[in-house]
Amino acid sequence: MEISKQITALTPDRKDPYEGAQCEALLWVLTGVGPGPGSEREWLTGEPSAQQVAAEHHFVIGRLYEPGGDQDVYSGADEALMWALHRIEG
Repeated sequence: MEISKQITALTPDRKDPYEGAQCEALLWVLTGVGPGPGSEREWLTGEPSAQQVAAEHHFVIGRLYEPGGDQDVYSGADEALMWALHRIEG
């Protein structure tokens, strides 16, 4: 699967919050395990649908504009979720 290959290609430096957030978001897209990258809530059982990934992406975009938010983390999640959506819906 292309998403798995992207996770492997990223080889995140855990000190880099942007790459770490990309990997975590992509892992969530593959499994649905753990809190969503935007909602920060565990609400799934199994792999998310394209609509559920899109919903989490909307949450991420909203968090990007929160004062005092972690812009690197949410920017990484934003990029990863949009990338994944193009492959899921594609």
